[in-house]
Amino acid sequence: MSRLINEDGVSGELDSLYIYFADRESLNDPLEGYKNIFFSGDKIIWRNLLKHYTRCLTNDCYLYLTSTNGNTLKSEIDIFASKTDSHSSKNELNNRIMHRLDSEPGLAQYIELLGNNRKISRPELIGHLNLVHTVVLSAILNTLQEHNTSKEPTSFFSERAAEHMNKIRLLVRNVLEAEPSSRSLQDIMESSYLLTLELQLRNRHYANISAEKEHWAYLLFEYPESYCMSLDKLIYPDWYVACFMESCTDSSIWGTYGGNHQDVCLIFRVEEFDGRPSIKLNCPAGLRDEEIVYEKMNIPLEKVTYDQDFIDVDFFRSLGQLSMPKINEWYFSEDGDPSICAEDMQLDIDAWRNKYWDNYRNSSKIKLKAWDREQEWRVTFHSNIHDLSNRELRKFKFEFDSLEGIIFGINTTMNDKLKLIKKIESLCSLHKRAKFNFYQATYNATTKDIKHFLLSHIQVGHQD
Repeated sequence: MSRLINEDGVSGELDSLYIYFADRESLNDPLEGYKNIFFSGDKIIWRNLLKHYTRCLTNDCYLYLTSTNGNTLKSEIDIFASKTDSHSSKNELNNRIMHRLDSEPGLAQYIELLGNNRKISRPELIGHLNLVHTVVLSAILNTLQEHNTSKEPTSFFSERAAEHMNKIRLLVRNVLEAEPSSRSLQDIMESSYLLTLELQLRNRHYANISAEKEHWAYLLFEYPESYCMSLDKLIYPDWYVACFMESCTDSSIWGTYGGNHQDVCLIFRVEEFDGRPSIKLNCPAGLRDEEIVYEKMNIPLEKVTYDQDFIDVDFFRSLGQLSMPKINEWYFSEDGDPSICAEDMQLDIDAWRNKYWDNYRNSSKIKLKAWDREQEWRVTFHSNIHDLSNRELRKFKFEFDSLEGIIFGINTTMNDKLKLIKKIESLCSLHKRAKFNFYQATYNATTKDIKHFLLSHIQVGHQD
């Protein structure tokens, strides 16, 4: 009720006839849009991932060290950073850091170990980056100190880097010489990742970290995980969603989504468009003078499935959010040799594109079986040309005729019912609509669920 009608008579969902599209992070299921992302490729693309990681970490270290107030920096990684859109001086700095890292033969062996086309999970990748992080960070700080950018003492990091390089060399040797019954590299690294999560929490709990040093603690201990979670942005655009249900008979759902049965349920009329159920909404369609232009579109409703495995996504072969120059930074070595990960896109770009978008659409409509009582259908929207992070831009208007009726909850107050009836009367008058239906939810002792019946004596509609 609090979202339908506001005192200003404008900003409520019924006031202005809009459906709000939520971002994925604000939904109540943390596995919304979950994908089994794995990393599999040759040494060319793994080295390029290390280069990209180094560039991102260098950028954030530089920002922190040159900031007059480090605690104001956000822990949001510029994951789209690349050689293509960086100044030549910054690229030269990155080249110097990579040259320093290349002087460590153990690191090259480590990349060789990863580049055997084995499927590596995200937790395992975080484990690998946790291991090399101190080595990369030491190379960055030493190089920045040579450029008089950093005054941080580097001896501590150099010592830690040497320790980690010894661990890397020992790990490489153990893996290469391992007996068949030995623990796999995957097991070792996934266990390392879980331990790191615990240590991060312990460090934050016991360490007396001042506000200005909090970002530094993030760079030291939490950066690898943050980087890995940010990699999703290189695959697919953000999507936004409005959720519907087939029915409203479940009492627990009324209790959760219906404010303990005090709120109401909106019934929308579904249209058929191109053989698919859809709803007509006013959505972002283009730009005019740098302003978003909205246009009426039939947006399909997709049925959520609760008995399907999450989608597998091959990260290195799904870099759909990058321009071709940036993709080439991943797919080619400094000498111009191509990675095998470029083959799918090079051989048949149309087949690659179809698979890419199929995975994107399917990943947004798969949920665990625990949610199946919702019987959900949803409308999703994304844009490659508009930034829809502003909530106000995601209020997509619908036609009043699309709203078929309203069901009052068992505990909806008399005052709220009267408010809604009055609002609908004014909308019927404005849109010349002759009839609108109200319903009352009630418990059915026979079926032991929630039913609703038409309030036939509530006559609301425009009369000529």
